Amino acid sequence: MTGKSVVEVDKPRDFLVTCSDGTQVRAEKVVLSAGLGAAELGPKMGFRAPVSPLKGQNLVTEKLPQFINRPSLYARQVNEGGVQIGVSTEKTGFEDGVTLDTLSSIAAKALEVYPCLKSAQVVRTWGALRIMSPDGLPIYQESAEMPGAFLVTCHSGVSLAAAHARFLPDWLEKTAAAPDLEVFREDRFQV
Repeated sequence: MTGKSVVEVDKPRDFLVTCSDGTQVRAEKVVLSAGLGAAELGPKMGFRAPVSPLKGQNLVTEKLPQFINRPSLYARQVNEGGVQIGVSTEKTGFEDGVTLDTLSSIAAKALEVYPCLKSAQVVRTWGALRIMSPDGLPIYQESAEMPGAFLVTCHSGVSLAAAHARFLPDWLEKTAAAPDLEVFREDRFQV
């Protein structure tokens, strides 16, 4: 289901997921991977889900001849030639717009590392919210209150996509090949 907002999750026997438009879905297992929405829905499923937004801003240049040949903290060049530039972290709540001050700072840092970008044209900018746990690492946990409900949250779903595709199905299905994800439980934040 896409375009739906989940408002309630019950488990009389199987899970009963209720959406804001009244749609209901039954399932044997549920994975809560709602990004920042996990903070609101998680407690209804037995999770604390301590996630908060952290804004990052980015610039993208026109397509350029390949010149970045190694990993960089400041920029990366995609196969088509565009350069994505972005190293910012801002606590702005849920505000995700761009600001000239931050974009200028990002561009200046990139120019220090890659002076050849001086004449490159910026074709777009954007701001986005990362889903951050208190320590910045993913949270993977099954609910003690609702067995069969799993919390999966991380700020870098793109970077972790291969690991998620390869290892999470075994963890969710509790197969013999399941990785040990105990260190990623949310109880690590309890003091």
